[in-house]
Amino acid sequence: MDDTPDFVEPDQATKLKVWGFVSVLLFLLLFDLLTFPDRGMIATDPVQALKKSTDHFFRFVVVAAPLCLGASAYLLRLAVKVSRSGQWPPPGMRVAVRTQIRRGRRARLNAILAFVLAGISIVAGPALIFQWYSLSRLASEWSPPNKQMQPAPRNGAADLRRSAHLRGGGEETVVSIPSFDPTQYKAGQRREWGVSADGWKRHWGIWEQAARHLNEHLVELARIRPGHRVLDVATGLGEPAFTAARRVGPNGSVVATDLSPAMLSLAREEAVRLGLRNVEFREMDAEEPDLPAQSFDAALCRWTLMFLPHLITALNRLRELLVPDGRFAAAVWGSPERVPFTSVPMGVIRRVLNLAPPPAGTPGTFSLANEHVLERSFTQAGFSEVAIERQTLTFEYPSIEGFIEERPATSASIRMMLAEASAVQRETIWQMVAQAIAEYQDTAGILRIPTETLCVVGKA
Repeated sequence: MDDTPDFVEPDQATKLKVWGFVSVLLFLLLFDLLTFPDRGMIATDPVQALKKSTDHFFRFVVVAAPLCLGASAYLLRLAVKVSRSGQWPPPGMRVAVRTQIRRGRRARLNAILAFVLAGISIVAGPALIFQWYSLSRLASEWSPPNKQMQPAPRNGAADLRRSAHLRGGGEETVVSIPSFDPTQYKAGQRREWGVSADGWKRHWGIWEQAARHLNEHLVELARIRPGHRVLDVATGLGEPAFTAARRVGPNGSVVATDLSPAMLSLAREEAVRLGLRNVEFREMDAEEPDLPAQSFDAALCRWTLMFLPHLITALNRLRELLVPDGRFAAAVWGSPERVPFTSVPMGVIRRVLNLAPPPAGTPGTFSLANEHVLERSFTQAGFSEVAIERQTLTFEYPSIEGFIEERPATSASIRMMLAEASAVQRETIWQMVAQAIAEYQDTAGILRIPTETLCVVGKA
């Protein structure tokens, strides 16, 4: 005789399935809340991340929590009674008048499902509350009042004035912001990019590989053809000037300018190595180009416009250098959460050293990440047919250690932000950066970091 207990399954067993389905939906909702906001936003702007997280938190309290708790209580009670009684439906639970006796695993599986869903519902709520609380503490510590950082040139060199005093045996650093001086700002650019030149030479391959398709795309946007005369503003180590030089051929020419003589020296070496003889290099301020009007068929600029203190003036002068209907194509960085290879380290540094980002409206890495601001700058400078599109490129590093070595070597902003950090603070910063950036590492240890850039083109 089979000793397996009889399990009575009512016609209304559908009720359990409905509750189970509701609980799964609630779990998916809570999972979305628990994974929002993303790491990039938390690293670069936890105050904004807290605001969005708070909206979701109160939505959870008002809508999801009552349903979740109701489902949890019902399922938990149901599962316990079924397990203790060995009967379906369990004693004391309301059932349909018509029932069907079934023998087997189905009721047991329903009881197990009830336990699992109840557990998920019970755990998800406190987990969300804990994350919201942790994020609120992070945001409160991240942006102390009256602490600002001078906007950084190009990738962000800045002259910071700091005063330090002791309180209760600990050192507190207060950062004050001097009045913005474009002359000092550009002098800082020249100096810091001179220091960065060696790092760029060592890590040039990473940037060359990541931006190869972007260089080609900028050349296409500017409609560069064989025989054209092309200007590349702030060329750095020579791109996209080299890509344009191949396109214009021996009957065309490229003038590549940069503020840093050290960077231009390396660019000249690279041009010789590539066998390009139609590129001329000139040391020149992007805002004060010493070139004749209407002397170029097209102009290019990659990742520099956002660091120009007088952007509209610079764009207007660049437009005057183009022939009628000539095109200027440029690239700037997207929003911080979409440029994690630089926003994550900068965000961690700001949190650890209590530094705030540059005030709105000042030059900086992400000052042109807003499409409307970028388009308005071009139209105010007299460009027509302005078009903007987003491109995604991938920065690839052999390891996290390689990433940590490259960032301060090529980024003036990161190097300046770390200038007064102690050895202990630096170690803490890079440990935190390594943890945050590890999500982009594959099983072979290689980092592949997707990065957004905005491409803009306008007609003179």
